[in-house]
Amino acid sequence: MLSSSRFVSFDIKINAAKSKVWDVLTKTEYSQALKPIFDKDDTFMPRRDDGVKVNFAYAKGGPITGELGGELFGNQYIQIDCEHGDYQYVQKFLVWEDDKTNTSKLQIVCGPYLDDFEEQKAILNNWAQKIKELSEKM
Repeated sequence: MLSSSRFVSFDIKINAAKSKVWDVLTKTEYSQALKPIFDKDDTFMPRRDDGVKVNFAYAKGGPITGELGGELFGNQYIQIDCEHGDYQYVQKFLVWEDDKTNTSKLQIVCGPYLDDFEEQKAILNNWAQKIKELSEKM
């Protein structure tokens, strides 16, 4: 039987090229500005630069079982799969650009969240707003 769970899913328009959004999502120089949003207690280990990583983490996600990131059909995409016992968790981030308006859209799908959906929805929204802010300042 499947448990009751929900995914956080939304799009955010960003007035910046996708390369700028990608840099904010992945470069360690932006992790200090983003980490306090999802890690208020400063409990996560510093990230390593051994492959494409996103400047976001979920404490209950469990160990990473698969990850990929890079260009996909002209867009930038990151997917991180985690497993904690019988529990599966995924993070998906897609950045695509409208060449006519030089704006980008960040699409986020993360979950499932079993017992903290509303909290994670707020965290991801605040995190995405910070991604927007930093990308638009570049």
